[in-house]
Amino acid sequence: MPILHSYYQDVYRCPIVRLDGYSAQHGLSTGILAYLDFGGATGSSKDGLAETMLAFATERGTLQPGMPVVEASSGSFGAALAVSCATTGHPCILVVPSNLPIAQRKRLQDLGAHIIACSSSGRRAMERVAEDTAKRYGGYYTHYFSNDDNPEYHRRVTGPQIYKNAGDAIDAIVIGVGSGGTITGVAEGATRTVIGGVLRFLAHYIIGAVVWGKYMPDEFFGMTMTSPWIYSALYNGSFLLLSLAMVLVVIAILQKPLGKYLRGDDLKK
Repeated sequence: MPILHSYYQDVYRCPIVRLDGYSAQHGLSTGILAYLDFGGATGSSKDGLAETMLAFATERGTLQPGMPVVEASSGSFGAALAVSCATTGHPCILVVPSNLPIAQRKRLQDLGAHIIACSSSGRRAMERVAEDTAKRYGGYYTHYFSNDDNPEYHRRVTGPQIYKNAGDAIDAIVIGVGSGGTITGVAEGATRTVIGGVLRFLAHYIIGAVVWGKYMPDEFFGMTMTSPWIYSALYNGSFLLLSLAMVLVVIAILQKPLGKYLRGDDLKK
């Protein structure tokens, strides 16, 4: 058994579970798969995101040891960020609306966060306060609503885990949209899956013709085989093109309703 650098390396191996009971209860003809991402310290999917965003910033050198980390958040990401800062030795400063319930404010403080109350509950106003606070204290503003480290985490972790474990069992993916990072990263991962499928087919096609062409049968699917290139295309296509076509159809269906998230427009605002 390997020695892990972090407890989260094991926690974040999120399982995928088939919800057969739910499907049967509601009379659904198709199955539903659930990606379970709530095993971290605060019990939300933001735990892995917060830790990884700090790791990305540290790798780039924009987050130095002991530097304060600032964010405008009073919800699940703020809680996860407070825990991640505590474990990595960074003071955490959260800008929250002044009307935030006392119990919720106390929870964030108990997790180690320093609270700055903003008189306006509007996101733009809170972001301006967070940006000014980071400048005043020489801190790092994670700005997870507009920081590409957010979708990058899902490109590297969430998307690949889903596609690796569920693969061809997926016809469509349903994701709740908050900052837009999850849907953006996972959708871009789907696009990469399509590209990977094309490259995989080309590799099989060329190797099949050049290396295995000498074993070409006289007939295949009732057709007389005279060219190893045609035989390789038919043979490998029968295995790979169907899956590739299904992925392309799903991408085409999702392109219009989810276009702005695929392009990342929501993160550029």
